[in-house]
Amino acid sequence: MKRKAMLAALKALNEAKTAKKPDTEIAPLETAYQKALEEWQAEELAGGDSATVVDETTLARLVEKAVTDGLAAKLGEVEKRAVTPDMIAKAVRDAIDAKKGEERNEANIAAVTKAAVEDVLGKVKSATKVRFEGTGTDPGRDPVTASYGWTKGNLYPHAKQLLNVLMKRPMNEGIDAGVLTKAISDGDRMLERFRGRILEGTKALTSTGAGTGDELVPTDLSAELLRRFYMASRIAQLTMANEITMPTQPYIFPLSTTRPTFKLEAVENTAATASDPGTGQVTLNAKKFMGLVEYSYELDEDSIVPILGWLQGLLGETAAAVWESVLINGDDTATHMDTDTAAIAKAPEKAFKGWRKLALAVTELKKDLSTGGINEANLRIMRKAMGKYGLTQTDLLWLVGPLGGADTEAIANVTTIDKYGPRATILTGELSNLFGIPIIKSEMVRENLNATGVQDGVTTTKGSVLLVNWKRFLYGVRRDMMVETDVDKLSQKNQIILSFRRAMSPIEVPSATVPTVTVGYNYTA
Repeated sequence: MKRKAMLAALKALNEAKTAKKPDTEIAPLETAYQKALEEWQAEELAGGDSATVVDETTLARLVEKAVTDGLAAKLGEVEKRAVTPDMIAKAVRDAIDAKKGEERNEANIAAVTKAAVEDVLGKVKSATKVRFEGTGTDPGRDPVTASYGWTKGNLYPHAKQLLNVLMKRPMNEGIDAGVLTKAISDGDRMLERFRGRILEGTKALTSTGAGTGDELVPTDLSAELLRRFYMASRIAQLTMANEITMPTQPYIFPLSTTRPTFKLEAVENTAATASDPGTGQVTLNAKKFMGLVEYSYELDEDSIVPILGWLQGLLGETAAAVWESVLINGDDTATHMDTDTAAIAKAPEKAFKGWRKLALAVTELKKDLSTGGINEANLRIMRKAMGKYGLTQTDLLWLVGPLGGADTEAIANVTTIDKYGPRATILTGELSNLFGIPIIKSEMVRENLNATGVQDGVTTTKGSVLLVNWKRFLYGVRRDMMVETDVDKLSQKNQIILSFRRAMSPIEVPSATVPTVTVGYNYTA
C-alpha cells in the first residue's frame, strides 16, 4: 500500500531528525518521504483507500492538490484574471465547515473541494459579460485578453483603480502587474490611434464601434478618463492632433513663421540669392482646472460599484465641457468680456483668450450678421475673410450653438433632396458639414449676447457663430486627468477631485493679416 510506504518514509525521516543526523543523511530521507507522499495522494485521489480518515495536515495537502487540479482543468486564460485565491479559499472553507458532522476522508474532501471550485468558476463565468479573447487572426488588430465587467470582483482595470481611489486604497491594489502593464500599453495605443484617425479625417470616436475604441476598453484609469474626455467633445477630438506634451511650465515652443524665398536664376554660374526663413516661438502657459464630486459615508463599497461607470463618464464629460468653454469663451484680461463670467471668482474661462475674444479684438475678423442672420451668404463672407487660412476644409470647423445649429439646418441649399440629396436635412434632421467644413454644435457657443458679441446682462437675445482654423493654434498638456480624494468630516462626505493642466495659444496672434478665426455676431438667436 502506498499509505504504508508513506508512513514508513515519514517514520524514518522523523527518527533521523530526532537523532540529529547530518543534513547529508536527512536530505535523501526528505526526498523519499515527499515522493512517497505524492504517490499515496495520487492513489487516494484515484480511488484508493477512500475511507481513510485524515488529519489536519493531510487535509490541507488534499485540499491544495484538489484546488490546483481543479483550477488547471477548469480555468482558461480569461477566468484566471477574475478568480483570486481568497475567493477559492473562502468557498472551500465554507463548504468543509458545512460538512462538520460528516467524517473527513479523502473521498468526500475531494468531492466537497471540487464542488466548491466549480461553484466559484460558475459564478465568475456568469458574471463576466465583457470578454475579448483575441484570436490573433486579424494582423491589423492586436488581441486583447481580458475578463472584466461592471460587477464587484470583476472590474475593468480602470474601474478597479477608481474604486481603489474612492475607498482610499493604493490605486493599483489588487491588480495583477501583467494586467496593469497591458492596460497602460493599451491606453497609450488607443490614444495614438485616436490621434491618427483625427489626422486622417475619419469619423468621430465612439465607445462601441469596431475599430474605434471598443476593443481597447480595458485601459488604465488615466487613459479611460481621457477617452471619456475626447468622446464627450468633438472640439477636443479635433484639437488633440495639435496637442503638445509640455515638458516644462511654461513651455517655449519654437516654430518657423515664413518659408525660404526662391529666385529665378536665368544666368548660368550665378550664385543663389540667400534668404532666411522666419522663426518665432509660442509660449504655452498651462492653467489648472479642478472639479469636485462628493458622496456620503453611507455609500459603501457595494453601493459604489454600480455607479463607477456613471462616475467616470461624469468626470470625463464635465472636464470636456469646461475645456470647450475655455477654448470658445476664454478671456484673461483684467475684466472678462462677459459680465456674468467676470462675476465668478474662479471661472475657468479666465484662463486665457479664447476664439471669440481673439476674433472680436480685430475689426476685420468680426462679421455683423444683423441682416440675414445665419444664412449661406453670411457664412461664405466669414470664410472669405479668412483668405488663405480658409482654404483647407479639414483645417477648419464651424462652431454654432443649439439655436445656430437649427439655423444652419434651415439653409435653403441643404434642406431638400433635390439640392442636397439623401443627406438633406428634411430627411436626416441634422447637418454635419457645410462647404465641406465640419459643423460642431456646442452648448458653450453663447446665444445670450448683446449687439457687440459679448454678454452684458442687459441684452441677451443675440447669438454668435465661429469659423476657426484649429490647426493654427497649439494646445499644451502639462498634466492630464489626475484623480484624488479627500474627506469632509464635519458633513461626513467623501470628496473626489479631478484636475488637469492645459494651455492654448495661437501660433500667430489673429489679425487682419493673419485671419485664423472669424466670428459672426449681432443676429437674433
